[in-house]
Amino acid sequence: VYWGKIKAEKNLLNYSLFIAFFPHVLAGPISRGGSLLPQMQQPKVFDYSGVKTGLQLMAIGFFKKIAVADMLAMFIGAVHNDLQSYSALMLIFTALAYSMQLYADFSGYSDIARGCAKVLGFDIVDNFNTPFLSTSIQEFWKRWHISLSSWFMEYIYFSLGGNRKGEMRKYINL
Repeated sequence: VYWGKIKAEKNLLNYSLFIAFFPHVLAGPISRGGSLLPQMQQPKVFDYSGVKTGLQLMAIGFFKKIAVADMLAMFIGAVHNDLQSYSALMLIFTALAYSMQLYADFSGYSDIARGCAKVLGFDIVDNFNTPFLSTSIQEFWKRWHISLSSWFMEYIYFSLGGNRKGEMRKYINL
């Protein structure tokens, strides 16, 4: 609103729904007013296809969370509780497994939130785009927690001046 990208929401009910919209409040993705508020202003009708897609997305999210992240957490916890008993190779494998656990946890929660929103007739942004298939660190961060990264970029980095104030300032802002 401050930057003039969207108009202020005058309807208290729509604004309250946006602020308290549970599918994205707990674990993301971070939904912005420009994408979610217009959807809240439109009347909703039952959409079988949307419900089906949403339930499938939720099932994928629950699988990532329960079958992948929680199972990896048990293995990782066992190794972390007795580090001296494991070889360096096993500790490296555990570190890699931990990164997969984090991904499955965050991605799973995001898929559950997106699926739940879809069942209710809303589309919220995808938060992860297969980050482990990236070919560079820069590409990885563009694919990992997309909504948080873009939020930081827009509201922190650009607000501090981004790279417009010289090379040194760019690194300070980063």
